[in-house]
Amino acid sequence: MKKKRLSALLLALGAALCAAAQSPASGLDGLCALFIGNSFVYYGGCVEKGDFRRPDHGMFHRICEANGERVTVYDCTYGRHHLRDFTAAGCRIPRCADNGCGGPGSDLLRGVDLGAVDLVFLSESGDDNPDFLADCRAVMRRFTEVNPDVRFFYLVHPYSHLKRHTHVTGALPALAAEGVTIVDWGRLVCDLIGDAAARPATAWRYSRTSFIKNKGDTHHPNPLAGYLTAQMCYCAASGRSAVGQPYACCTQVRCNDAAGFDDFAAKHYESPSDTDFREIFASPAAMAELQRLMDDYLKPDRPQ
Repeated sequence: MKKKRLSALLLALGAALCAAAQSPASGLDGLCALFIGNSFVYYGGCVEKGDFRRPDHGMFHRICEANGERVTVYDCTYGRHHLRDFTAAGCRIPRCADNGCGGPGSDLLRGVDLGAVDLVFLSESGDDNPDFLADCRAVMRRFTEVNPDVRFFYLVHPYSHLKRHTHVTGALPALAAEGVTIVDWGRLVCDLIGDAAARPATAWRYSRTSFIKNKGDTHHPNPLAGYLTAQMCYCAASGRSAVGQPYACCTQVRCNDAAGFDDFAAKHYESPSDTDFREIFASPAAMAELQRLMDDYLKPDRPQ
């Protein structure tokens, strides 16, 4: 009797293992991701500036790669452009000077097979656009008309919170209700700067320049903020925890016009000593804390 039970158990276990082996792999392997936006996406290296409509190898791609997932990433990010510039009407910036854009009326998604895109990450410019929700919907329609299964994510940058862009932040619940995943890396940054995130009293003390540059402007992200963007995008899309995720793969990504972290600090701060983002990257304790917080800020039921 015991042998029969053991045989039945082994058969059941074998069937379960076979079914598991035939089930589709979890994660993002084989998918195509597209980033739509501007310098709030590329400045910190989430994608690499200048890879317009071509496969991109910025931080998001490298995090996917470090997880063993082959994801094709396309970068459609153009400096100073709004989401309305990505609608079928094309670019609406008079005398547009962005080298990747063909000027007014040009389609910023030209050459991209919209039906082959599985994941679309959207980010608005640094303005409080009163037509934000309508523009988001117009851009999304371009994809859903050819691929109803495409998934959308909206990336909230810190500037929308710091400048109280209520047309943007106020529309987030409506986007979420329409199935868009909100990746509010900007709220995490603002809470860390303002010491409002739930953390131990002995945790790293963050300042504005831990995440944002201070030379020429005071709103563009640095590589640490670029990492937060990329990692939260990956976790939101894959469903995986940020805790324990590899991040050394991000340290050699080209960020805006800088070849590395030291070059970025030299070019984008009044003095390289004005920022501690390199020290934070070098601190396992600080990075572990940031990864734990990323999980918390990605919870869909988290209070806004």
